[in-house]
Amino acid sequence: MSEYREIFRAIRKKNKLSQEEFGEALGVSRSAIGQVELGKNNMSGDMAIKISEKFGVSIEHLLSRDLTGVLSDLDIDQVIPNEFDVWENLDFHAESGYILHAIDKIEVAKILIDKFRKDKKLKAEPLIYDTISANNNLESLKQQFLKESNGFQQNPKFVYKLKKLIDACLQAIYIDLFNTVGMGYDGWNEYYKSSPRFNNKK
Repeated sequence: MSEYREIFRAIRKKNKLSQEEFGEALGVSRSAIGQVELGKNNMSGDMAIKISEKFGVSIEHLLSRDLTGVLSDLDIDQVIPNEFDVWENLDFHAESGYILHAIDKIEVAKILIDKFRKDKKLKAEPLIYDTISANNNLESLKQQFLKESNGFQQNPKFVYKLKKLIDACLQAIYIDLFNTVGMGYDGWNEYYKSSPRFNNKK
């Protein structure tokens, strides 16, 4: 898993953009881009959506910090590890257990989002998770995985690729959960009022 700063720099270099120009394209300040490239902040969900729309980078590659995938989307020449070696050395018993646990986390997060929206009477906004899931046929892949998971007799290549997709979906649902709760409790305004960074009152 790469750092967001590496991904931001790769996108800027490919498109010959300064931090200020990249920020303008994403609707954020130059300093916001700088903070990500310094490793002090992470990429937000809104940034991921705009990067995907404006620069043709897969949102699942962004959210899972898949630099190889991002470079492929940008059509940048790269040295790609031999995937056969990855599959051959993959502990797919452990990876399968991870996927099962991650699927449970995603389902719990979806329940929490739904219950919170109903309790707070919030409008059901589209989820980033839903977009990634639909675009990659996650439900179908998940059913295939669950059907074959009893004996852990999985194709290592399938497990490896599904894990990358699940990682992206897990990141997305966490962002969705954060955005939903933040909206319901007006969290950003509370943060701006209480944080020393934004409150200069003596």
